Amino acid sequence: MRFPIRWRTSWRSLAKSALDGFWG
Repeated sequence: MRFPIRWRTSWRSLAKSALDGFWG
């Protein structure tokens, strides 16, 4: 898997935001 670091960080940020919103 060759994804730009930005994409990885973005994906992680989005996932974190989604989880925070879901659990929050």
